Amino acid sequence: MPNAFENRFNSYTTIAQQRAFGVSVTLTRGALVSDAITAMRDDIEFVGFGTETGTTGKATHRVYHLPVTECVLSATEVQPRSGDLITEGSDVWVIHSPDTTSPATELETGGFHWRCYAVKQ
Repeated sequence: MPNAFENRFNSYTTIAQQRAFGVSVTLTRGALVSDAITAMRDDIEFVGFGTETGTTGKATHRVYHLPVTECVLSATEVQPRSGDLITEGSDVWVIHSPDTTSPATELETGGFHWRCYAVKQ
């Protein structure tokens, strides 16, 4: 049985390991599904307070960093786009624009990774 230290250690190191070594995901567009892609990810948490209703809302978004050369659907390298799905384990995330002025996906500096903004489906 794990002790309190081991539980805390594992909860922090799992997140760090996923950020450092990546997680396995697939990219889906319609009926096309990619092979497994090793992606890096960052969680972004938004917390809002409704002054009129006195309620708090929380939303979690994710930013996936997908290697350009691994984004392959039907033997063709593709650019992820808004509406595509990213599946990580049993969680499905929809690629979308984070706000009204930013694109849903963009090529990162150097041109090796796509930065994809996603929200849980």
